[in-house]
Amino acid sequence: MTDPIFIVGSGRSGTSLLRAILNAHPNIHLGQESALFMWRGRWPGLKAGAFEKAWKNTASGSLFKAEPVQVDPDAPSEHYIRAVLEARSARFSATRWGDKTPLHAMTMDKILACFPNAKFIAMSRHPVTTVASLRRMCWGTGTVLGDSFMVKKAREKIRETPGVLRLKLEELLQDPETQLRRVLEHIGEDWHPNLLEHEKGDYSADPRLPWLTTAEKPLTPWREPSVKLEPKEVRMIERINPPELDGYPRWTEPEGVREFGFFAAQLGALLSLGGTTFASGPSIKPNVASPAEQLSFLFTLNGSVPPPEGLLERLIAELEPTLPA
Repeated sequence: MTDPIFIVGSGRSGTSLLRAILNAHPNIHLGQESALFMWRGRWPGLKAGAFEKAWKNTASGSLFKAEPVQVDPDAPSEHYIRAVLEARSARFSATRWGDKTPLHAMTMDKILACFPNAKFIAMSRHPVTTVASLRRMCWGTGTVLGDSFMVKKAREKIRETPGVLRLKLEELLQDPETQLRRVLEHIGEDWHPNLLEHEKGDYSADPRLPWLTTAEKPLTPWREPSVKLEPKEVRMIERINPPELDGYPRWTEPEGVREFGFFAAQLGALLSLGGTTFASGPSIKPNVASPAEQLSFLFTLNGSVPPPEGLLERLIAELEPTLPA
């Protein structure tokens, strides 16, 4: 079987860990955050040759360090995408190819249009701990509100796409073998004991970024993390991402009164996105000129939500039931 495998989700939900585990299987090697379909969505008209040049000049392409491939430059861009991911798999003598890019959750319909037999595994984690973890990342939006909406958009896409295997990080760590057997059945592979010793794998092709390399450590049982968020932040996260929609309990009991000033400050910070959020350098910052364009990059990626000029009104409408009269 050569059906491609794609691990999706929201950032900080365990996608890197699942990829590391699956890559311990002798038949599987999935690329690390190529973001190929995210960029394809931004350049829908590019042919394979032009797409290759453009993608290699992005942060994603630069970090991926693709093996050389031969593709007709006038072929559709998906020919190049397949060649790149198959070449990475072949480098590790694997027959199953694919990719782990969390926000490919936003492009699953585009992936299926190119590869109808693609297999998707969507990782999830309690929305409060997901956002709390995103808050520590240099590539997050810089606000609880923005990170909450990033999680929301990914989860909406996952819930509305048929045939996606949904896997909770908490359950994977509590009972790895049972959950991994579910995954293998979904993708059509047999069990292999190497999956429980993924820390012995070959990570030579992976970028050495701290939020990725933690996935290379041995499995340990799930422990509820401490969450350094204020109660009002937790309430906002759960308003935007109701935990019960993904089978999670509420972190806190809902309350009727919300702090308008807090939401206003969050909205203001989100709309001023640009100089501070991506302060880690040009390799992280998208090549866009204005805060509105950065919001578009973070929230739409493939034009899946209204244009940036209507975003403030949309955010306020989403939050209106939480605001005092």
